[in-house]
Amino acid sequence: MLPFFADVSKAGALFPMQDSAANRAIVPSSLTVSADTPVGDAIARVNQSDTNVIFVVKPIEESAKRLVGVFAEQDVVELVASGVDWSEWTVESAMSEAPIQLRASEQNDPFATLKLFCQHQLRYLPVVGNRGELVGAISANELLDEIATEEYRETETSSRNESPLPHEQLQQELDYRQATETEIRRLNDKLKEQFIAHQLLVENWRTSEMQMRALFGQMTEIVIVVDDQLQEIRILPTNTALLYDPELDVLDQTVQHFFHSNQTQVFTQQIRSVLARQKTLNFEYSLTINETDIWFDACISPISDNLVLWIARDITQRKRAEMETLKALTQAQELNELKSRFVSMTSHEFRTPLAIIKSSTQLLQRYEWSKEERDTQLNQILSAVQHMLQLLNDVLTLGKAEAGKFDFNPVSLELTQFCENLIQEIQTSFDARDRVTFTANSPQENGLIEARMDEKLLRQILTNLLSNALKYSDRDSLVRFTLTVDSDIHSGEKRAIFQVEDRGIGIPPEEQSLLFESFHRAKNVGTIPGTGLGLPIVKKCVDLYGGTIACESRVGEGTTFEIVLPLY
Repeated sequence: MLPFFADVSKAGALFPMQDSAANRAIVPSSLTVSADTPVGDAIARVNQSDTNVIFVVKPIEESAKRLVGVFAEQDVVELVASGVDWSEWTVESAMSEAPIQLRASEQNDPFATLKLFCQHQLRYLPVVGNRGELVGAISANELLDEIATEEYRETETSSRNESPLPHEQLQQELDYRQATETEIRRLNDKLKEQFIAHQLLVENWRTSEMQMRALFGQMTEIVIVVDDQLQEIRILPTNTALLYDPELDVLDQTVQHFFHSNQTQVFTQQIRSVLARQKTLNFEYSLTINETDIWFDACISPISDNLVLWIARDITQRKRAEMETLKALTQAQELNELKSRFVSMTSHEFRTPLAIIKSSTQLLQRYEWSKEERDTQLNQILSAVQHMLQLLNDVLTLGKAEAGKFDFNPVSLELTQFCENLIQEIQTSFDARDRVTFTANSPQENGLIEARMDEKLLRQILTNLLSNALKYSDRDSLVRFTLTVDSDIHSGEKRAIFQVEDRGIGIPPEEQSLLFESFHRAKNVGTIPGTGLGLPIVKKCVDLYGGTIACESRVGEGTTFEIVLPLY
């Protein structure tokens, strides 16, 4: 319940003049509220009452209350239109100063008081005592009634106590009273018109406010009014929680509160550019919100010399679609390049063995050969077929690796013997006896290295590295192959380190970053045969194994590959 100021029964004692229309029009039960009354309660009281104003008071002594301000429908309109959250406010924070305060000791001219009602468009005016205490309020309607009653009493008194007036004087008195009544009716009609217009204005505003809130509630854009220093921020109540949640978080905050310093600097430059040119600017930017990158399309428009309207629309889905499209386009381009390299490689690598097969077959068909000569031709055909089979196997192996179809099956393996056997196989296939020197650094006294490793993957890795070392180095140069078993200095886990070092042609620095791309071959390989699949297969196997691969190379000096694999 809102407190009513009702104890003004002594108000008449403050009037030194005779009982007048203004004195009698004072309402001893004017609507008042305490200064600490919640704004919501005050608004409800204004809406429920038949007045358009309530008076805000504070106690001074005993039952006296000092007038500190007024809270009218116009204050309600301005408060709601501001868009701020006033749910925790008191009426003292939202009130206005009283437009005029009538002194009880000065109420002599009721018509002057009536004109004040018209000037300030109020239905009640406060009346205060000499100490500023509220003693009541004058009602416009009551004042009009009292003026009319006073005129009637004066007429009756004159008719009883005074001698009859001359005709001319009586006519003047009658004209004056008729003019007074006409003025009173005019003022009363004007007050009614102003009141009705005010009520229509309030009703229209309430309707517009509801429509605007409904409109903003359907918007997904962020709407901000901000100044050129990014110090003042006002956020309209649109249906989004991307930037602020809840809305109370933005009260009394600056833009720097929401963005990093580098973003704030960029935004400040954009705003100042818009204000300097007085033209709308569109640009895109991203923010990290809840550890997620959110993209916005912003439209900044000037609304004054130092304020802009910033409307930002979430375009994250569009940006993600664009990035996916770009990614797919890049993948398509890479696939086309891969196909081109594959066609170029296969046409080159198949041409030579197919030519050998064709020429050897034709020679066998046309001429009589001895057994030794026939075996030589057949061996050339077999070698060419084996070369093509190896090429196809490499392609299939890489395809399985990229499809994730390689299985990891570690078994017990003695690494020293495994490496020595593998070296013999490779040297035989390359007809390069004693070109590979092997050193095993075993922590065991017997020199054996027992471990659980995937033999198939390990064979793929070492075969390709040793084959490349032999193929891309002179026939009289050595290839050093070293196996070391130790423990990682950080994790303490055992690991096997394989090093393959050659003194071959080396790899150009600008092409070392492309070593593991399928079908890529360095420009300095010349006529040395190859598919460009060996190192990509090695990389896939090492990754599947959970190991690492490193390369050091200089053109004309040689290449060293180091493979580190965990021991299980």
